[in-house]
Amino acid sequence: MAPAVGVPLNGFRIKFEHEFKRHAPTHHVTRRDVERVLRFPRWVNDLTTTDRGTALFETVGVWVAAPMSLPRHDPSSLLVITRDRRGDRWVHDAWRVYHSDVDLRAARSAYDVLSAFLARYGLEVQLGNASRRLFLPCRVPMAATANAAPRVLGALSRPETRRLEIVRLVPERAEIEVTVAFAVDERSLRADIARHPCMAMQAG
Repeated sequence: MAPAVGVPLNGFRIKFEHEFKRHAPTHHVTRRDVERVLRFPRWVNDLTTTDRGTALFETVGVWVAAPMSLPRHDPSSLLVITRDRRGDRWVHDAWRVYHSDVDLRAARSAYDVLSAFLARYGLEVQLGNASRRLFLPCRVPMAATANAAPRVLGALSRPETRRLEIVRLVPERAEIEVTVAFAVDERSLRADIARHPCMAMQAG
């Protein structure tokens, strides 16, 4: 099924990756939720900016906003990950993050919200000789096997895993050039979300 095209936004056309429709109901989000976040975010951070500038071929953004209807008894925030390529803004994933599950009181940026989210639901990603829950632009030495493919630790016991991995092998330097990499344990995330009323479907 071809992704639906949204309205232009700051020169970008919003598109949704194929998996969005399948995951959205269990993430308690809708397309309308995401479009609102991209139009009226509270915080936005570009995860691919480095001291050398922004990655040329693709940028990854993290967006956070409060939902339109915010019940006092069960507050939440909307977290969206986008990938900008060739004039298109692709929605990679989106989640409703319930404050009773993830403590966001210290958050002051979209990056802070993503970090708190991954602290609870993220899995360790191994690249070369390094492992962490969130890789931002960096270079890491290749492992002895000279394999640049990211490996999610514990993924075999957690088959429901959502990943974002943008990496490139640089063999002449024996390095892996990382743009961004992280993985989300969907089973743990959905178990938490399922305990909450589906406000996204009610508000649509």
